[in-house]
Amino acid sequence: MATKQFIISGIPNDPATTGTNYTSLISGGNIPWETIEAYSESIISTAGKLSNFKVGVKTAPGAGKSWTFTIRKAASGAAMANTTLSVTISDTAVLSALDADEVTVAAGDRVTISATGTGTPTTVGAVYWTCQFTPDTNGETILLSNSIGSTMTTNYFVTLVGGKVDDNIEFDTQTLIPTAGTLKNFYVELTGAPGGGNSWIFTIRKNGVATSLAVTISGTAKTGNDNANTLTIAAGDRVTIQGISTGTPATTAVKFGSTFLPDVQGEWFTSATTDDPTSSTAVEYQQPSTGDSLLTATENEQHGLAQATTAKKIYVNLDT
Repeated sequence: MATKQFIISGIPNDPATTGTNYTSLISGGNIPWETIEAYSESIISTAGKLSNFKVGVKTAPGAGKSWTFTIRKAASGAAMANTTLSVTISDTAVLSALDADEVTVAAGDRVTISATGTGTPTTVGAVYWTCQFTPDTNGETILLSNSIGSTMTTNYFVTLVGGKVDDNIEFDTQTLIPTAGTLKNFYVELTGAPGGGNSWIFTIRKNGVATSLAVTISGTAKTGNDNANTLTIAAGDRVTIQGISTGTPATTAVKFGSTFLPDVQGEWFTSATTDDPTSSTAVEYQQPSTGDSLLTATENEQHGLAQATTAKKIYVNLDT
């Protein structure tokens, strides 16, 4: 049976009711809707197909008004464009139909989601979505992240899943992986080339230690990948990305993608990270897939949209 990975994501922030805004395919938490699409892009690390796209909103658009949500993609260096995976939520509806179209993606492609309002719809309050990834190589799953438009600072860290502003505290960016497998196919793309004599080195770290899975981007280049090295993962391992500069590279935001091949075929994982302190008295909620978030007492701000699957193996790690 072919592997089916379901992306379960959402964002508790509002896209503008006029114009087009963008967010990451795996988003959530503190990530704003962007007017600059490059800040929402992440990188596909292994070939496959996206399909079964569905979107929900917390608040209906209102009579005669609508929202259209579209998955967009482009090959490295090419202009982003709409795919056929697109859904509309109109009038009193809060959930779209399922778009079962299939869109082929290749390693190195960039992906986003766009949101466009028609008729100045009511502010949504939150948006949540799902889509399916079916890899060409059975068993492989994709991990997507970015620095959400924040320019990288040397020796800072970024999450492996979801978006997060780079952080000097490694724990705040660690992805907790709940099942054993192999991490590979590490892709990186910059919004600005380092410039002559300068470079960025991005290294995947496991449990606070640098590994051989790393990408160096120098000079006029903006992209790089490591398809040679692999990293063995045990359930409970904590993984993050560190960026280290040499020279004085031009400022840049960063987009990432990597492949996780679980030991048990058919498994895939979601991961959520937050550096927001938990309340000692109130019940708070966290999205299931995000690189950063604010815990809130309003559960439907933190929804992710799921498809039929079985959830298991929940792992949690606290800093204190």
